[in-house]
Amino acid sequence: PLLDGRMQIEVKGEKIRVSGSECPHHICVNMGWIQYSGQTIVCVPNKVLIEIKSAGPAILDAVSY
Repeated sequence: PLLDGRMQIEVKGEKIRVSGSECPHHICVNMGWIQYSGQTIVCVPNKVLIEIKSAGPAILDAVSY
């Protein structure tokens, strides 16, 4: 089935998250809030990349799930 790519993105203060998506596995929704330089949320079926960028160095150097 084709997806029409509808997603709900929420911004609160200095944080951002995908709060809803019509993609099959909802991995992007399960990523939760991101707020630090270098963190990303990716939704491959919807072809969406959300990335936090900063002029300074990243606070975190690695994240594992």
